[in-house]
Amino acid sequence: MVTEAVLEAYFSEKPKLRYLVETQWEGDRVLHALVEKLLDENDKPQHNYSREQLVELLDRKIEERRAEGSNCWKL
Repeated sequence: MVTEAVLEAYFSEKPKLRYLVETQWEGDRVLHALVEKLLDENDKPQHNYSREQLVELLDRKIEERRAEGSNCWKL
């Protein structure tokens, strides 16, 4: 895993800004915790976006990353 990250960082035409070498379980745990945090923040009265608004926000951010040349969104 570390070797793959290093090789990609050195030789990729569009390397990622950050690399985190972890197990699938650790990565899943982090993403699930972030989604929980997003939902907790969204429960506050000043936010309270609809599901559709949250999905639209995510889609917009993904497109921004693609436009920047990020290769982390292979959808």
